[in-house]
Amino acid sequence: MLKNNKTDLLAFLTQQGQKPAAEIALFESALAFSALRHPNRSLAPYYLEIERLCKDTHNMLAHQGADHAEAKLIALQTVFVEDNNYHGNAANYDLIDNADICYVIDNTTGLPVALSILYLEVCERLNWHAEGINFPGHFLVRLSGNGQQPLFDPFNLARTTGAAELREIIKHVKGPHAELDQSYYQVADKREILVRLQNNIKKRQIAAEDYEAALETVIATEKIAPNEYKLLLDKGVLLAKNTQSREAIETLERYINLTPYEHDRQDALMFIEQIHQELI
Repeated sequence: MLKNNKTDLLAFLTQQGQKPAAEIALFESALAFSALRHPNRSLAPYYLEIERLCKDTHNMLAHQGADHAEAKLIALQTVFVEDNNYHGNAANYDLIDNADICYVIDNTTGLPVALSILYLEVCERLNWHAEGINFPGHFLVRLSGNGQQPLFDPFNLARTTGAAELREIIKHVKGPHAELDQSYYQVADKREILVRLQNNIKKRQIAAEDYEAALETVIATEKIAPNEYKLLLDKGVLLAKNTQSREAIETLERYINLTPYEHDRQDALMFIEQIHQELI
C-alpha cells in the first residue's frame, strides 16, 4: 500500500515510469497522482473500494453462470452503475476533481478516462481482457472474449457504444462532416492513459491560471512518462509562467532537440525569444 507522503509517492511514480507500459500499476499510479493533491489523506479506503468492486463483479458474473464478454459487461454494469451509481459528471464536466481518482471514488463520478481506470483495474484483476480506447474527445473501454468485443462508455452508465453514438461523438469533436475512421479506435496503453488523466488536471489548472500547480502536475507526469518529449513543451511554458526563465529556456531547448516537427521547433524558438526579450 502506498504511503501518502510526497517523497514516497514520487519515488513510486518514478519506479513505475521505468517499467514497460503493460507492467505499470494503473490504478495505484492514478491513486499516487491523486494523493499528491491530498497530503496525509488515508489511502486505505481506496484500496478497499477497488477490492470490493472486484469481488462484487466476480460474484455477479458467477451468479449469471456465463463467462463471455457480454456477460462480463452486464456484471460490470450491475456492480458499477446499478449497485454503486458510478456515472459521468455531465453536470459539472470541467470540475478539476473529475480527473482525481480519490474524488471519483468518493463521489462515484468523474471524467471518462478516470472512470475507465476503475473498470480497467477490475478487469485486469479478474484476468478479463479489456483495453482503453483513445477515441477522439471521449475515452472508451473495449472488452474481448469468446469472439465478442463490446465497446462501452464508462461515462454513460457503461452502455455499449455503437456506430450511431460514435458518429455523434466524432461530429461533435471534429465537425458536422466528419465520419468514423479506423484510426479513431487506437488502443491506449497504461502510460498513455495516465498521461491523458493528468493532462485533464493540467488543462483545468491552466484555465484557472494556477500555473504553480500546473507545473507540479507536469513534473509528476514526467515521472510516469520520462520519455514523453511533449511534456517538455508544457514544462517550459509553465516554468516561464512561474518566472523560472533560465530553466524554461533550457527545457524548451531540450524540446526543440527532440521534436521531429519543424513547425513545433519554430514555435518553441519564438517562445524562447519572447522569454529573452522579457529578461532584457
